[in-house]
Amino acid sequence: MFNEIFRFFGEGDKRARVAETLLKYGLKVKDGKIWLDEIEISTSKLAKALNVDRRTIQNTVKLIESNQKLKRVFENLETAGLSLKKAAKSLGLGVIEIFVKDPSSPGVIATVSSLIANEKISIRQIIAEDPYLHPEPKLIVITEKRLPGILIDDILRIKGIEYVKVSS
Repeated sequence: MFNEIFRFFGEGDKRARVAETLLKYGLKVKDGKIWLDEIEISTSKLAKALNVDRRTIQNTVKLIESNQKLKRVFENLETAGLSLKKAAKSLGLGVIEIFVKDPSSPGVIATVSSLIANEKISIRQIIAEDPYLHPEPKLIVITEKRLPGILIDDILRIKGIEYVKVSS
């Protein structure tokens, strides 16, 4: 999707950066406005956060709505919901981040989930970052408790796993 955005706006264009941000955060473009689910986002606040002029945001929205393919994508975006990652320690949860050599390789989530389930540990949340939206995508697994070291070793032996980061 990013390649299409860059082709449409031109790589390095401020509007491409705005569109990339909208996509990354699941911000919807509909009826000339930007939405986070049902909450309208202020163009001036977004402009300030991205260090661009408010008109750049408005022009980006107009351009997105003028292209049927981009319009269909952006008007149907939804946020993925909350992430417990940063609050995990306060909640007594475990967090591991798994980095793979090839993000499109199948079976990583299934294998990791099976290994954790075999240890009778519940998974509270799994977030798989999209390789098109993140330069170094990872699988974030939040569990009911910190995972034992031997289980981390087992996860590291899964085909295609590059490395695992354990958050404390």
